[in-house]
Amino acid sequence: MDLVFITTCTNRKTIGVSDRLQARGLRPGTQDDVTVQWRRWLKEARLRLPVRDLYCGRGFSEALAAAESAEADLWVISGGLGLIHANEEIPPYDLTLSTGSPNTIRDKVTHESFDPARWWSSLGRRYRPKRSLAALARQHTNATLVVAVSGSYLELISDDLDELEDDELDRVRLIGPQAIDRLPERLRKCHLPYDDRLNDSESRYRGTRADFSQRALRHFADRVWPRSRRGSISEHLELINDSLAGLTPPEIPDRKQLSDEEIVDAIVAAWDRADGKSSRMLRVLRDEERIACEQGRFVRLFATARNRIVAGQNQPKHVALRAVRTIQGEGVDVYSFFIPGSLITEIADISRIHRDENDELEGFQRKEIRRHVNSIVEYLDQGTVLFPNSITLALSPEVEFKQARGREPEGALETSQAGTLYIPQRSEGNRVAWIVDGQQRSLALAKTKNGNLSVPVVAFVAEDLETQREQFILVNKAKPLPTRLINELLPEVDTYLPRDLTARKIPSALCELLNRDPNSPFHGLIKRMSSQTSDHAVVVDNAIINMIKESIRAPNGALAPFKALGKGPSNTEGMYRTLVMFWSAVKETFPEAWGLPPANSRLMHSVGIRAMGELMDRIATRASVTPVPATHIAESLALIAPRCRWVEGVWEDIGLAWNEVEQTTRHQRALSQLLCHLDYAASVQGRLP
Repeated sequence: MDLVFITTCTNRKTIGVSDRLQARGLRPGTQDDVTVQWRRWLKEARLRLPVRDLYCGRGFSEALAAAESAEADLWVISGGLGLIHANEEIPPYDLTLSTGSPNTIRDKVTHESFDPARWWSSLGRRYRPKRSLAALARQHTNATLVVAVSGSYLELISDDLDELEDDELDRVRLIGPQAIDRLPERLRKCHLPYDDRLNDSESRYRGTRADFSQRALRHFADRVWPRSRRGSISEHLELINDSLAGLTPPEIPDRKQLSDEEIVDAIVAAWDRADGKSSRMLRVLRDEERIACEQGRFVRLFATARNRIVAGQNQPKHVALRAVRTIQGEGVDVYSFFIPGSLITEIADISRIHRDENDELEGFQRKEIRRHVNSIVEYLDQGTVLFPNSITLALSPEVEFKQARGREPEGALETSQAGTLYIPQRSEGNRVAWIVDGQQRSLALAKTKNGNLSVPVVAFVAEDLETQREQFILVNKAKPLPTRLINELLPEVDTYLPRDLTARKIPSALCELLNRDPNSPFHGLIKRMSSQTSDHAVVVDNAIINMIKESIRAPNGALAPFKALGKGPSNTEGMYRTLVMFWSAVKETFPEAWGLPPANSRLMHSVGIRAMGELMDRIATRASVTPVPATHIAESLALIAPRCRWVEGVWEDIGLAWNEVEQTTRHQRALSQLLCHLDYAASVQGRLP
């Protein structure tokens, strides 16, 4: 490889990130402590995607296009993973070095100053051998390395590059920091003179500050490298200057430099003028108020201003309650108090399961059951009633507890502290408390005439939805909780659960990835409880989950070899590759039946999914010992395809029309046995009987 491109990661991902892999959840401590925590989380992660499929956005797209244009090998500098190849499979994560983000790693290092170079070195030690830019340069002894980075990443890798000898640095090109004086002295000779001339109105490489280094990399790939593949630094400098000579940087308006708080105040004041719309607000700030605000900073400050307006922070309201506090788990505050029943739904939201705009799972509650609620209201309306059943709430860290003063009673057990708990009151959808258990009782208490009845509440502070979902599952395990709901929540929970629930996590997680991975044959086709309104989803998730579960459980199942033995981890990557390989072949073999509603295709029906799952156990297991497993699977399916009746005709061997096959035990067994019989005959004779 004559050319190696190295770019930076991006916080934009094609799929959502679980709470477990967001830096905001790390416990603060020394840098070594935080490093150990983060590396352990990465090691435990199971869901993974290729780098080129996980990152997205303008900057990363430009880097991919540049690598393709110049036929370069592409590597990525990741603040959370270290140096990674574009084809490498990694877990979705959220960790940044930039300040101002809730997932910045800098805020987690509390007992010392954060050392970017030491963090980068510790990430490199995750691999064997240790990965670094210096090691990469020495592996590719004849290659030119073009490193496209922003300022925050430069401090991460400067010491790494400084390890190279002078003759090795002659093969390195640095793109990104426009001010050369920001570079260490030895690295300045590697700097390529890209600047704001790329943003000339006639330039095809114009863009934003955030994607500057990747746009410059694209220019290098298109305009410089083809003309000087073995050129020196001076030759590349001359070509760049010649290419940019006719371009003019756009004029930078003279705007006021304000603090974050001042900009938030300006946004709040201009809210009505911009109709509360972010795109219009940015223009108001820049063009009317003449305030300087970079787009990434604006997104963060606009969200702060919106929350202030929605929450009415200019006129704060709260409920003050006498409460006792104790600590459980790893420093989790737990409160107990009494509150008038009618106030519960004024301080707490009922969070129903759904997907947000990034397709990330939010919420965890069942839909309210009207009949049950009405029966509770009838009981409460009787007047003098006993209602000792406690409600369980999850609280945001925004609540405040002030411990009562005075001496403790002599001989009292030191299990809790008495005081006052202050819970902010906000509008629905923006409250700082969520009902974990007691949803229907809370709705009834809000409707009853006896709304002043004081009811007991137990509340715990949870910074993330993962902890709330964990408690919701554990509390409701003995209740009639819908199987599909608990299956969808499980992949989002990363903590200890009862054994029977833990066993469900792998099939449900694999089902989730099959639905969300663009390279999966089931992408967007699986119905989840949170997205039943999707026009494209046709396969019920329980069918996929049960198919996977049976394949893992059966001794001869295609997924069984990847199951954990003893206390070791299961190879979920192997399971996922097998599923994608087999079902991709199914999609190719039966295109007329793929992606249709079950009423129009029995292949998409639960009975078809389960039957083909049993066939997968035969064919994929046999294919695993062949030189090209995917080819063997495709050929095996092609042999039985003429006898399959997914969308029309009659299954001759079982005497049922295609649309008469249902998800009954008898039909399921008959169809599975038929498919396996056809495969056996074809594999032995090379043809159908």
